[in-house]
Amino acid sequence: MAPKFKDKKDKKEVKKPRHLEDWTNSLDNVLKRTPKASGPKNATTTDEKVKVKTKVNEQKRPANLENWTKSIDNVLKDPEGIQAFRKFLQEAEVNKRELTKELDFWEECENYCNEYQKMEDHAAHIFDTYLQIDAELEVGVGDAADRVEEELDKMKKQKNKEIFAEAQKKIKEKLEECQYKNFLDHLKKVYNL
Repeated sequence: MAPKFKDKKDKKEVKKPRHLEDWTNSLDNVLKRTPKASGPKNATTTDEKVKVKTKVNEQKRPANLENWTKSIDNVLKDPEGIQAFRKFLQEAEVNKRELTKELDFWEECENYCNEYQKMEDHAAHIFDTYLQIDAELEVGVGDAADRVEEELDKMKKQKNKEIFAEAQKKIKEKLEECQYKNFLDHLKKVYNL
């Protein structure tokens, strides 16, 4: 308990040493001239920093993020998913294309299947439009139309578009077992899932 003084005469005034007084005045002047932090750019408290960080993560959160976490198929069906997966693999690579080559192979196979299907469909369209008997724009090439029809049937039976199917499936399984799990961990960490 502090002693009570009856009047001002009983109080002893304690003077600060001169060098402390100068230092205190200098500090006060600096603090007066420093602008106060305001808004998310200058967040100073932990709560403000967390809010800003959360807001940034929410803004950059991919639209199909939830789907990507369900299966590798969802990642591979989505161009943005493939792009994010590729970026993740590139950042994890020690040697150039060490990890991305498998994703590149999968994509090339997928593109081949899509292009082959387009070519097959286009060939059927040409036949139906110009070569088939009683076609709308029949050009009349005789037996050549029969040979084209035979080739189209062979093309459908051979299923050349599936030439890489087994290899593509194995690569997808490899990606799923190894890199997709790491990708999921990365997504969970970055987006607080």
